[in-house]
Amino acid sequence: MLVTNQKDMVKCAKICYEKYPTIVNALKESGISYKNTKEAYANMDNKFSGSQMGIGWSSNLAQLAMTYYWTELSKEHINNDNVKLLYDNFVILSVIAQVIIDNSKREYEINGDEEIKRISKLPCMNLYKEIDGAAVKQDFPIFMKYTREIKHTKDGKELPAETVLKNRNKLKNRINQDLQCPMNWLEEWLDKIQNIPSTNSRPTKDFFIKMNGKANSRQMSKIRKLIEEYDGYIKHYSMMGENDSTIVKIICVTNSIVEQLQKIKIGNPITVNRLIETAFGIENANNNPSIYRNATKYTRKTLNLLYKMDKDKFLNNFVC
Repeated sequence: MLVTNQKDMVKCAKICYEKYPTIVNALKESGISYKNTKEAYANMDNKFSGSQMGIGWSSNLAQLAMTYYWTELSKEHINNDNVKLLYDNFVILSVIAQVIIDNSKREYEINGDEEIKRISKLPCMNLYKEIDGAAVKQDFPIFMKYTREIKHTKDGKELPAETVLKNRNKLKNRINQDLQCPMNWLEEWLDKIQNIPSTNSRPTKDFFIKMNGKANSRQMSKIRKLIEEYDGYIKHYSMMGENDSTIVKIICVTNSIVEQLQKIKIGNPITVNRLIETAFGIENANNNPSIYRNATKYTRKTLNLLYKMDKDKFLNNFVC
């Protein structure tokens, strides 16, 4: 909790409290009861894993709806109907994300995926610009060039440079310079923050024990995928604010991911060693730059989950 009497922060907090109240899910639900059996828990786990795509889709769409909402408010002649519709869109999508997550335990009176599809097809959610006589989709705000991931690997294998470049250009062409939102303003200030000097610090590699040998690449890919999914869940819950409900959900997600990781029987210690090494970005990344770049995005979560997965295997990689 942040406590401050800084005038701008207090003013903004008051505006948020009065104009943007906490979203309440008033949907009717039908409870699903599970027996205390492995089959029942497997069904629940399967539902939970399958919700990842819907969570990401609804969260991304909600982010765009909020961007278009702020853009409309910044115009000289505001379309009030559009403002209302866009506001409703990101409120509904916030609830839908929660509904999809909870579908493993209960069912609601609406279909989350169908509602996302409906909103995604609305004219206000599809922005195009006319370029050289053709309608080109330009629907992403500037900050998304930093947050949208360009995949460099697929199924553990590095993608061709031409494919990566093509995907990067696709993203670049969808950036719309005219879109206005607080995340753009935040990104401008983040770019101005200078890095802390590290001239007197000891490099991480001094504390890491490099093991020679070949890791199990299939297990590494599986573990990285679980960590990436976990990161998506945590980011979603963080957007909902800190309260008892979200804390419980984060704990449940963490326990579920750790259980899945612990089911991966790692007999080769080099596998954990390489995961830690790539998470820290210790080795020269010239051999496979995309693997190291993606791994370092989840450094803290990788280290935390590997520790929870097997404390002894994790600590064996460091100088005592």
